[in-house]
Amino acid sequence: MTYEQPAGPQTSAASAPVMPGWNVLAIIGFIVSVLGMPVVGIVLAAVGLGQIRRTGERGRGLAIAGIIVGSVVVLAYIALGIFLLVGLLIVSSSSGDALALIAG
Repeated sequence: MTYEQPAGPQTSAASAPVMPGWNVLAIIGFIVSVLGMPVVGIVLAAVGLGQIRRTGERGRGLAIAGIIVGSVVVLAYIALGIFLLVGLLIVSSSSGDALALIAG
């Protein structure tokens, strides 16, 4: 009795294409940017993006999103700081001594 191979392409686990892994720095950079440490997130995501270009790993979208989210959060922090500073100046100008209030 002879065993015949079925017709069609022969594939095995050894010949299956291997998907590249995810870049850890891109993932961490995105998460850190979302959680409120945007500068750290931007740096990690940018380093991850550079690694992705060299290694072909997955996570390019996460790295770009981490940079964008981090940038938006930094701009929001700056806008909030300016808003609070202007409010402080308005309140202190009505009391008379704005520079003494800012200087402490």
